Amino acid sequence: MQKKWKALLALGALLVVLLLLGIAALFQQAKGGVPVLNYHQINDTEHNSLTVNTKQFEAQMKYLAEEGYTTITPAEMIDAWEGKGTLPEKPVIITFDDGYLDNYNHAYPILEKYHLKATIFLISDYVSTYPNYLTWANVSEMQESGLIDFESHTLSHEELTKAPSLEEAQHQLAGSKKALEWNLGKEVRFIAYPCGEYDEDIEELTKAAGYRAAFTVHYGLAAPGEDPFILDRVPIFGSNSHTLARFKLRLRLRCWHRSTTARPASANSIPGSLISSWCPDRCSPDTPAWSYHLTSVRKRRRLRFHRKPQAPPFSRIASRLTKMSRRSSCNNANPYLKRPHGARG
Repeated sequence: MQKKWKALLALGALLVVLLLLGIAALFQQAKGGVPVLNYHQINDTEHNSLTVNTKQFEAQMKYLAEEGYTTITPAEMIDAWEGKGTLPEKPVIITFDDGYLDNYNHAYPILEKYHLKATIFLISDYVSTYPNYLTWANVSEMQESGLIDFESHTLSHEELTKAPSLEEAQHQLAGSKKALEWNLGKEVRFIAYPCGEYDEDIEELTKAAGYRAAFTVHYGLAAPGEDPFILDRVPIFGSNSHTLARFKLRLRLRCWHRSTTARPASANSIPGSLISSWCPDRCSPDTPAWSYHLTSVRKRRRLRFHRKPQAPPFSRIASRLTKMSRRSSCNNANPYLKRPHGARG
């Protein structure tokens, strides 16, 4: 009996050692990752799912400044991952999709106040066209400040995976890049996919158009070693309900990121393997420090399935946030559905 207990203790000790080694490896994998915050509108008149009110936005930016976060650009992040620079101790990227006028009227003065950089992904055909979107004069002023970087969100926010043809998708990608470069007088190397939708064909077209990396609306940390054309972001939305406490929680959840697996050899091959990700900081008292999720690649679309029976709360929350962000960003970017708001700049 005593030998049996000794054997069980030895086995238990071995399992603990293996677990700790696995945790250390996963923590090492997360090093170099960056939380990429994803905003849309900043104002006090709209109350849709993509709007953060001005007071809350300022509280969030103040928190970043006081807690020692350093805002960087997508280029600085990719440069660091490629060994051409180093990341600050607490890096963060602030992004805005679509290019709403309130980014200039409300967000920009707050960013100036706290000396924070940001990147705005512009729908190039909407600039100086619709009343609730930025003008080229707004864009020029912000770019000259050195705080705001402008990149692509396609020509007209067409969901690329649903484009009538690959030629039209290519036109959206390349046309926006050329239009922005002509107006901005700089090279445009980054894009945010409309609605966060992409597939392997879209990835290839994005690379061929000359982009260096692309962002989705999948909830997670942008981490080195992942495909740079499907980088994750942390959606910030919810109008008045998006409190500073929730913002802090999402920053703490930056330790979680989508694990990557090798692509299947063919579109019909078996989905990727089950991956466990360890979160070194307990993200909340009731959130386990691990999550399981499954990655599957298809010919026309990459889908992520969370194991619902076993998935912990955070895994399910991340999946819901991703779906909500995709749905909202698609429904909200139609200029004909938007009401004018705020001061005109």
